[in-house]
Amino acid sequence: MSLITRQIPGLEAAALVNPFYKGQGASAQARAEDLFFAALLDDEIVGAVRFCLEENVPMLRSMMIHTDHRKRGIGHRLLQDFESYLETHSHRGTHCLPYGHLVRFYGLIGFEKIDEAIAPRFLVERLAGYRLKNPSTNYICMRRQ
Repeated sequence: MSLITRQIPGLEAAALVNPFYKGQGASAQARAEDLFFAALLDDEIVGAVRFCLEENVPMLRSMMIHTDHRKRGIGHRLLQDFESYLETHSHRGTHCLPYGHLVRFYGLIGFEKIDEAIAPRFLVERLAGYRLKNPSTNYICMRRQ
């Protein structure tokens, strides 16, 4: 079994990513303007990271690894590919809204937890919505310069 990673534009990725998300219990959907970093194991998707621009803010969104393939380095490899893309394309000020226990993981590529008071307003509003929907889950805001 051979793991490969690929960058896949949103429309092309939808056929792979949307069923993957659904199978993992997520409601996210690929959009035309998104770029996905996909991990494939024998042509089956086992992980994905979505990159997008929202209100001109670069965002890491919807990082997910198949439950049967976690703790195998797939997320780390996707994160490295994502970092390489950000560097190559000079994206600065990239944000993400991960679970609080993932600070160290996202920190591997330079994300740092930030005070919500300095986050873009739309992200503060999104965090409030996440917290209202799942009050027992610790969501945080992170930024990579």
